[in-house]
Amino acid sequence: MVTVLVFLAVLAVLVLSHELGHFILARRSGMRVEEFGFGFPPRLFAVRRLVKHAAVAAAAEASGGKAARPGGKPMAGQVRWEVSWGRKEKPARVDETDWGRGTLYSFNLLPLGGFVRIKGEDGAARQEADSFSAQPVYRRIAVVVAGVVMNVFLGFILFTVSFRSGVAQPTAAGAAPGGEVVERRVVILQVRPDTPAAQVGLQAGDKIAQVDARVGFSVAELQQYIQEHAGAELAVTVERAGALRQYRATPVVNPDTGRPGLGIAIAEISTVRYPWGAAIREGAQATGNYLAQIFRSFGVLLSDIFQGQGVGSSVAGPVGVAVLTGEAARLGFGYLIQFTALLSLNLAVLNILPFPALDGGRLVFLVAEAVIRRRLPPRYERLINTAGFLFLLLLILAVTIKDLRVLF
Repeated sequence: MVTVLVFLAVLAVLVLSHELGHFILARRSGMRVEEFGFGFPPRLFAVRRLVKHAAVAAAAEASGGKAARPGGKPMAGQVRWEVSWGRKEKPARVDETDWGRGTLYSFNLLPLGGFVRIKGEDGAARQEADSFSAQPVYRRIAVVVAGVVMNVFLGFILFTVSFRSGVAQPTAAGAAPGGEVVERRVVILQVRPDTPAAQVGLQAGDKIAQVDARVGFSVAELQQYIQEHAGAELAVTVERAGALRQYRATPVVNPDTGRPGLGIAIAEISTVRYPWGAAIREGAQATGNYLAQIFRSFGVLLSDIFQGQGVGSSVAGPVGVAVLTGEAARLGFGYLIQFTALLSLNLAVLNILPFPALDGGRLVFLVAEAVIRRRLPPRYERLINTAGFLFLLLLILAVTIKDLRVLF
């Protein structure tokens, strides 16, 4: 249950930051945003912001009406909120000649995303100044790209925060200039199945704090100590999720290596903390490096799909991402921040791909419009986007089935 809640929280941050990019730039470009949706329909409830028209407030002020604040200031910009339940919006209780109806903020049943509905996105209302269709092509391109830019910016911010608060890395890698090592510990990287460690409940990510009476050991010292105590029960104390736990396990001879062990792979991990200047530098570098890797990975994935090889084991759908999010959360808040940053960059790259139904697909249509100086018929654009959306649904279904097979 905790994994599900953490996953939904991370998903909300990623999707809402993406849609917030579209929302902010559309509003600043003079476009009317008709709806900002949290999750996907059916709708649970919605709120709408109402703003008093300046001209009405000024007239009431001049006539000595009730629309004046104490001190004689007009109430232009006074805000009220309307709340409606279910799919149907409640009829307005105010005179719309006096009040402007702002964006509808809807809260929907399926918490797996969000959306922004801008006036004229479908090609209608081209003659109205606050319509998406009426804007110059460069403004529409900026609004389409804004969501991707926001996800990249979020990834950069999260990486920067993680480097400032302390990032885990192999001790052998050393700290970048300006970094300070604040902690070293031996961490379990992998627990092999059907081994003493797996049988007693040791897990990947556990920090080994003590073995019998020994503390403050290196990887080599711990390995030697375990090998010297083959057949003897060891008291292994680990730190997991901020709490100490003790397990008792007996080393046995590994038939592959011929040496005694518990069945764990371990490494010395350091926590390195950076001052803000260095953290920003490292955050920007990490963002650029990961973006390049993600683009390459998507290229390999698309190549495999079109060659009929299907999706590889490294690709995860919603179920796989939820499981990985839970694992990152169990390792600690710092790991969760870095994993969320990585997901944000993945979402940015996915959306900028020139594929129908994604932001990149819409960008292709806008660039084509700028080149040929006329807009393609909206019905063709809708048809292509619908076909692309159905393909994406099939791809998500295939990856989800793969995730469920691995999970169960």
